[in-house]
Amino acid sequence: MSAESASGGAGEPQDQWLGLLAVLVSCLTSGFAGVYFELVLKSNKQSVHYHNFQLAFWSILFAVVLIICKDMAQVKSHGLFHGFDEIVVLIVVTQAMTGFAVSMMLKYANALLKGFAISVAAIVAFVASVFLFDAKVDGLFFVGASMVGIAVKMYSGKYHQDYTGQRQSYCSRPNKASFTSKILLVFALLLFASSVSQCMIVSQISTEGSENYTPAIVTFTSDLPANKSFFTAGTHETFRVPTDMQYVSEQTGYTDKGFKGGKVKCMRTYRDIKRRGKAENCAPTLDVLAWLMEQVNAKEGALIIAYGELIHIHREKDFVNATTGKYIDDDIDLWASLETVVHVGQLEPVLFRKFGWTVRLYVNAQGFVVYLQLMATCGLSAPHRYGKVKSSEPAIEIYPLPVVQVKSALMAQDMWQNNRFPASMIYPPQHVSFNSSGTVHPLPLQLPREALNVMTCLYGNWTIPSQDHDSGSKTCATTS
Repeated sequence: MSAESASGGAGEPQDQWLGLLAVLVSCLTSGFAGVYFELVLKSNKQSVHYHNFQLAFWSILFAVVLIICKDMAQVKSHGLFHGFDEIVVLIVVTQAMTGFAVSMMLKYANALLKGFAISVAAIVAFVASVFLFDAKVDGLFFVGASMVGIAVKMYSGKYHQDYTGQRQSYCSRPNKASFTSKILLVFALLLFASSVSQCMIVSQISTEGSENYTPAIVTFTSDLPANKSFFTAGTHETFRVPTDMQYVSEQTGYTDKGFKGGKVKCMRTYRDIKRRGKAENCAPTLDVLAWLMEQVNAKEGALIIAYGELIHIHREKDFVNATTGKYIDDDIDLWASLETVVHVGQLEPVLFRKFGWTVRLYVNAQGFVVYLQLMATCGLSAPHRYGKVKSSEPAIEIYPLPVVQVKSALMAQDMWQNNRFPASMIYPPQHVSFNSSGTVHPLPLQLPREALNVMTCLYGNWTIPSQDHDSGSKTCATTS
């Protein structure tokens, strides 16, 4: 699944015509600025560095005003150069050197050659990013690259009148050809370095993530706002949850249908997963669960113990067999509101970097996430396949559980298992501190509001151990 389209995507509404107009205006103003700057450089005797200083002065002035108006509080708290690591400094240096190269290009060549250098550098940088950062190649790239190649070929055979009125070939200036070609090469190399540097910092952000995210505020009984219904993976794909609760109430789950028409997607590339798994320092499941619950609880989200784990908490009073030290179940089941599903997606970069875990998503035929599996990268096999997770640690499985209107009742509906519960049976959840022999610290868990009634509805006499699993598509009656 790719980023949202302009029509009906999960993000903010977009206007294609307004975007096209903005691009056209940008092209016209950029072209005019380049040609006019070339005229200024070639029509007077002032040095290139003098004109660069003039441009830099106004750029610095506007930047200072912007900092004062928008970022003064952050500057006072963290300093002006907070966050300037090696990659950021590299980008600054390459951008500055590119500015000098642009001036030299305009002084000794022309604005059109500068445009070609930018296009060629962009193509080369994109090709490099395919191998370095697993960028996706589509038909538009080949169309654009072909247009650049054709334009260069057409341009190389044309003649023009230079600013002195003499007729010259664009690419044949005997007295300046060697010097111009050197400037062109340097300029293209600087642009390439700048593009790769920016790709590196984007990749670093997607890998390390940021803990300063702002997940959606939980609203259990209303449609989810479109601008809070999506998240972006380390693969640069955008995933979304449904915003229309009427649609949710009409879909029928997937467990018994083999997920027909859907896709299984990882939030990391196979290469990233293998590389992280080889590091071997993947955190235990209960440590990840504890951290995840702390993050969700801090945002007043809903991430509730479900299914088998709900039984083990009440029957065995633990997730782990105290005698063998092994987990009682092969995964930990949780229900989550749609807001929390988005929140968990936003947390994946930190999960990956800090704990060695990633997220596998089940996306239905309409493009919505209906099931999540959090899994350790260590010992992980077949990360992109449907089914149970096989890795060094038991997985954490999350079932989206939005509240929908069914006739006159509010029901909490499991989007994967298709079980339905009266909303008051689940929400608001109980917050408990649970001790497990698998960890030294208490776990800050959430349980359904009527946990015993939920288990009785799903399993009947749940106090007796059984190999039977919930088959899904059950509707629990209200207890009131």
